[in-house]
Amino acid sequence: MKKETMLLLKGNGEEGRNKTGAKNMVVLVEKMYSKMDTKHIDTMHKYTMKKPAKRVRMTMPFGLKCNKCDRHTDKGEKLYCFKRAIGIDSTFEVEIYRFEFWCQCCRSDFSIVSDPGRYDYVLESGATFVAKRFHRFPYRL
Repeated sequence: MKKETMLLLKGNGEEGRNKTGAKNMVVLVEKMYSKMDTKHIDTMHKYTMKKPAKRVRMTMPFGLKCNKCDRHTDKGEKLYCFKRAIGIDSTFEVEIYRFEFWCQCCRSDFSIVSDPGRYDYVLESGATFVAKRFHRFPYRL
């Protein structure tokens, strides 16, 4: 912090006396300037998160159908999910993640697990895999 002290001559600018009864006053004013000290901040850790993100938005890697309400979720549809680390793959030494989604219609849960060995995802529970869905009208009318 930087401190600055200065003397100011205060007057009301017109002849006569001001409210306090003095014609002109000399006022001691002390100003404090604060600047952020950036010397102690490490720029490497500036944008790191303290806790890993749990709720993420992910595109579906394949089409699937809910087991409860038979709603189709197409490949490429963006959904919110919970991302949880469940282990480490022994061959590649990469973390394995479980993504827990919920159906947009009935709110039942289904989950997929990352498979680093095949560079793919495996459907775990709550839904069935749909290879390709037939669209009668590929474009919206």
